[in-house]
Amino acid sequence: MTHRPLVALSLLALVCQAAAFGADDSATGARCTLSEVEVVDQRRIEGCTAQYCTTGTIRGSHGLRGTIDADFDSFAAGPATTPEPARTISFSSVSTITTAGGTLQARETGISAVGALEPARRFFAGYGEFIGGTGAYAGATGWLMFAGRNTDGVNVTDTMLVKLCLPRR
Repeated sequence: MTHRPLVALSLLALVCQAAAFGADDSATGARCTLSEVEVVDQRRIEGCTAQYCTTGTIRGSHGLRGTIDADFDSFAAGPATTPEPARTISFSSVSTITTAGGTLQARETGISAVGALEPARRFFAGYGEFIGGTGAYAGATGWLMFAGRNTDGVNVTDTMLVKLCLPRR
């Protein structure tokens, strides 16, 4: 059984749900956009100060083009009922997206089985909330969701869906 259709259907449901909410957040007066973002060239950083670090290039709409760096700072065992429980973990990380317009930071929580023995099971997925920003992203709120697979033991291919809300200026 492949998980790709499930991930694609989940992302499609999120796009439809977000579109139904409209582009404005009347509670905060913010202008919100929804972007699909591709993460390419993601790789592990050796010698990082966190427990595990990655860096990569992102390509997305609404100015979300640049780099993404993630510092994974806590891990826990994954669910005992997964196909390879000894190789599945949950994690928390802080990611920084750097673009020409400024930076965005997100606190993320996810699950990963990139160390699975069976290559088809090498996946990761998670959710993050924006916790800070600079430049054009100062005061940003919103969230991101991501999913991907480990493709060669180190590098991953990652797709994100981002809801970014910026204060009206």
